Amino acid sequence: MNWMTIAWSMVAAACLTLGMINLRVAIGQNHPTPYLFFFANSLAVASLAGLELGLLEATNLQQYESLLHWAQLPVWVMVVSILGVVWSLFRTGRTWLAVVAAGLNTIALIANFVAPEPGIRHAVAVERMPLFGATFTYAKVENSPWNLVDVMSVAILLVFVLDASIKLWQKGERQRAAIAGGGILFFMLAARAYALLVETGIVHTPYFLCFTYFGVLIAMGHELSEQVLRADRLALALRESERQLAHVERVSTMGQFATSLAHELNQPLGAILRNAEAAELFLQSPAPDLEELRAIVRDIRKDERRACDIIDRLRSFLKRGDLDARPLSVGELLHETVKLTRPHATSRGVTLQMTEAEGLPLVSGDRVHLQQVLLNLVLNAMEAMNADQNNKGYVTLGAVKNPSGAVEVFVQDTGPGFSVENAALLFEAFFTTKRRGMGLGLAISRTIIEAHGGRLWAERNGVQRGATFRFTLPSSPADCLS
Repeated sequence: MNWMTIAWSMVAAACLTLGMINLRVAIGQNHPTPYLFFFANSLAVASLAGLELGLLEATNLQQYESLLHWAQLPVWVMVVSILGVVWSLFRTGRTWLAVVAAGLNTIALIANFVAPEPGIRHAVAVERMPLFGATFTYAKVENSPWNLVDVMSVAILLVFVLDASIKLWQKGERQRAAIAGGGILFFMLAARAYALLVETGIVHTPYFLCFTYFGVLIAMGHELSEQVLRADRLALALRESERQLAHVERVSTMGQFATSLAHELNQPLGAILRNAEAAELFLQSPAPDLEELRAIVRDIRKDERRACDIIDRLRSFLKRGDLDARPLSVGELLHETVKLTRPHATSRGVTLQMTEAEGLPLVSGDRVHLQQVLLNLVLNAMEAMNADQNNKGYVTLGAVKNPSGAVEVFVQDTGPGFSVENAALLFEAFFTTKRRGMGLGLAISRTIIEAHGGRLWAERNGVQRGATFRFTLPSSPADCLS
């Protein structure tokens, strides 16, 4: 195996690798067109590398002529795919130029296979020649009149790329115009100029077209990879914005029952005050009862701990941060949510109840974020029923294990429910039926549940009043192993 075989084979392998990478990217894209055109271009360049290697090792004129004849097919694919990449990626340039270039190259391809002469170019003589320690087949090539159509198609392609690059430059995207547009123009010109030197006999070397076309592929690949990186950076920025919105929604939710929490705090603080006053009275006695004083101190500590727990729950709920997934009990999460919302429910005249199936597995999740979802669903249910003055109904929290092994949590109310028309819009950002709603709660809640690997959806209660919101949470691996 000589160096020529290795070099051309490496180009073919590199093209196929780049092509498969971009095909995989195309599968996950909403707009895969430029990546699919790139994939087609990479296959064409790899095919051309194989045909050029065959030309280097051809043993007679007929074999060389046949390979030269078929080389026009990957060239046509390259021209069309380059036009497709630039058109779909830059979104600039005159489309009619791309159509004309593709049309002329298609005419040249048809003529190559149906014209009376053997192709738009054909070999008239071959000979073996040495080059850097290896031997290759060199041919004298003549072009038919149809070759002019092929040359015109490439010329118009270059004009289209230049026009698109100039317009991209004028829009302020100079780096894209210089690297992608400039790279395509440079390597395409280099390919055509070198082919002309070989075919006119000015230089006696093999075709090196696959190497220059590989340069075109690199220029386009650089721009496509930048597109992927830009999309990834945008996704990161969106996730950060979503996290901040979730925090804003959490603070907004907290404000809805701040008064109820203040009432809940008043109970342990009031007990502490009463115990402190009782202790003062005992201390005024000439012989205070120490056992009574110890009992009072124990009660003060207990009430202080209770007040601290309330404040800690509030602090953890308001804390902003990323998901901190840990094994947790859904039952405990439901009980904690009921504790937080019961004063709010009492003030609204709503009965809050809870049901929990036995033997529920642990789930893997972030306690604060999941509590945010539950609080949002419960408060939404209360507000829905509050809008109906004649309905002081029930809100039921519950959890069951579904057939797939996941834990299914539900919040059911006896409010007015939602219409069929609104069903598809409930989880859309900024859609709300509340007079002062932001329209973010359910959208953020769905994002949180999906980040946990679950699903959130809503159901109308059928003949009964109200709605039921359900979400699933996968079982914790720690629980599965126990």
